[in-house]
Amino acid sequence: MRDITNATSVRWNAFVGAARRWLSTIALLAVSLASAYAQAGGNVEITRSAISNGGDQSAGGSFAIFSTIGQPLASGADNASTGGHFSITGGFWSFAAPANPTPTPTIVAAGTLLVNESCAPANGAIDPGERVTVHISLMNNGASTVASLVARLQPGAGVLAASNPQSFEAIAPNGVSGRDFSFTADPSLIPGQTFTPVLRLQDGVTDLGMVSINLTAGPSPCSAVRLVVTSTPLQRSGDTITTTITVQNTGNLPADSVTLTVATLGPAIGVFLMPYLNTIDIGSTVSTEVSFTSVATGSSTLKIAGTYGPGIAGSGSLSSSKRTTIP
Repeated sequence: MRDITNATSVRWNAFVGAARRWLSTIALLAVSLASAYAQAGGNVEITRSAISNGGDQSAGGSFAIFSTIGQPLASGADNASTGGHFSITGGFWSFAAPANPTPTPTIVAAGTLLVNESCAPANGAIDPGERVTVHISLMNNGASTVASLVARLQPGAGVLAASNPQSFEAIAPNGVSGRDFSFTADPSLIPGQTFTPVLRLQDGVTDLGMVSINLTAGPSPCSAVRLVVTSTPLQRSGDTITTTITVQNTGNLPADSVTLTVATLGPAIGVFLMPYLNTIDIGSTVSTEVSFTSVATGSSTLKIAGTYGPGIAGSGSLSSSKRTTIP
């Protein structure tokens, strides 16, 4: 006699096993299809993904993203999905903060001191028309050291006949350094008027901009001719040494009948190409060349002398003495 109950149980177990295998196949197919489906939004696309566990942290700069279980796992070329400015790699979102730019020194004015006056009597002020020397201090208010600062006093803004650029030593953050600058205060300044000379700053090849210095015109205008004499570097051609002499009137009266009378380079006496410079108006310049012969190389002193007037400003003299190197 057959055991009908046992046969029925065997058939049921076989049916259940087949059903489970069928459901597993369907589930695997669904996962496979989900993995191959491309996900996109805007200009960001995940070309392929799989369900992956996470629970870790991704950080960059000041930002951090905490991943979670079930986060899509990015894959594809170079194991990355990219679009526009975004990229997902390895399944965890990440962000790289941009590198901080190299800090630039910030130079600010840190005070002035009047160290020399030319109009008598001295009154501790920068009088209109007066040739003065001012010690100007600068402070590095930035986060990095300025290594080779050069400052150039610009013409205008109350300044005539500014001196040459000045080089500073290295200035660390919060450090202060100063240099002397000479100029003639514009004769047109009004006593008590504020004027703002400007320094252009350069650190090597880096332009650091400009800094304004606030000054006040003194109470006693200098009514006089003020002739400033400058010269170019000496040039040699065979046995002859030449230089160009420039005379500028930085006063507030014209200089009439300006004449260069003497030029010496050590023991050598020079010859002017044009000794008579005629009238030099307020703020104007006139140049001429002087030459010397049979001068040995080495260090020497170049001296220039001359006269002006008579005229509206009367008569007077001019002179200059400069230590130089003979090529």
